[in-house]
Amino acid sequence: MDVKATCQLRANLLAALSQLDGADGVAETPTPPCAKGSQEELIREVETLRKMVADLASVVEQQSKDIAELVVWRKKSTAVTSELTTAVNEVRNQRKHESHFQAILQKKFSAEHKHIVGVGVTDITTDDAHIEIKRWKHYDEVSGQLAKYQRALARPRRCVYFFGRMPNSKRLNEIFELMAEANIEVSWFDSEDDSIHHLKSLTPEDKSLESRIGEFVRDHMTKDRHGVIEDWSILKTALYDFDASLKQTKVPDIRKALKGHGVVVEDTYCNGSKFRGVKGWSLVNLLT
Repeated sequence: MDVKATCQLRANLLAALSQLDGADGVAETPTPPCAKGSQEELIREVETLRKMVADLASVVEQQSKDIAELVVWRKKSTAVTSELTTAVNEVRNQRKHESHFQAILQKKFSAEHKHIVGVGVTDITTDDAHIEIKRWKHYDEVSGQLAKYQRALARPRRCVYFFGRMPNSKRLNEIFELMAEANIEVSWFDSEDDSIHHLKSLTPEDKSLESRIGEFVRDHMTKDRHGVIEDWSILKTALYDFDASLKQTKVPDIRKALKGHGVVVEDTYCNGSKFRGVKGWSLVNLLT
């Protein structure tokens, strides 16, 4: 390499050092002229500069990695903080038993337990509703419990008030859909201040035909080995009394939905006469 080329390399290395220093906030300085001396001295200076550039570049690279690690750590610490907050709220709620929330609702509705002979004791029963109080994780017990009370003592409304740690969004939507299918109004207590939140109730028009028929079967029909609903017209009248909007639905569609719940319209006989009715079921708790 001739002197001119070596001087140019030296200048480039000094410029690189200046840029790397500038990244750390050090002001750039003019590149000094190529020093006079032997070719060997110039080469040694260039090699020294080359090493300085490599060392400084390594420092800058390490700083970049450190910054990236700090960003990752910050994200992790935020997630940990969120988890700790949730855990603290859960501990607080674990100390609050069902009786705590029951006392709140008893005061709110001016109502108490209701003992139903042969069935059990409700959490709260008012003139127009049975109310169940449950931890979120026991959501699968709600529908059956309220249906049992409803069959024994009919009320226009069924409600549940959840408390404790809320499930993830996927499970939450599943719970809401399950409660909607059973026509159960959903509310819950806030985990921090016990304030009450309500889920918008679905109107009959919002619910599917299958869920409306399922609700009727759960509340107003019971399996009975010797039971017979002699004629379809009796069952149809009970359905229309339960939900007037069903009058706008085609009869074959209603029968198909009933079949999905185990209720099949078939030939029945009464006093030697043939009808189209239902075997193995009886009607209960009809709204008259």
